Amino acid sequence: MKKLKLIAIVALAAVAFQGTEKSTSVTVVPGIYGVNAGYSEVKVRLNEDKSFRYTDRTVKPCIDITGIWKQEGGKVRLETQGREIKIFDTWKLDEDCDCIKSRKGLTWRRLCLVK
Repeated sequence: MKKLKLIAIVALAAVAFQGTEKSTSVTVVPGIYGVNAGYSEVKVRLNEDKSFRYTDRTVKPCIDITGIWKQEGGKVRLETQGREIKIFDTWKLDEDCDCIKSRKGLTWRRLCLVK
């Protein structure tokens, strides 16, 4: 009797939790991502023509780099040509708002659409 109840509970739980995953059909919105609309030390400008400009004034020397971006599922990848500068090149799209986030080592960045 206990086995039957256990099987019934497991089967019911499997049916109840089936299909509860969030959809990953998030689309990136081209624009300027930063901390605020005014001055932001880190900015990513994603243009509609798939080009980007990445600016980081938190490091010396300051980084100001351009390239192309592409969306791969729920992520945006920034690609530069022939540059040895390490940047935050993989950004995850936030499903709940117009923000992107990235991690490089122990450093985290979260930028939101400001323009």
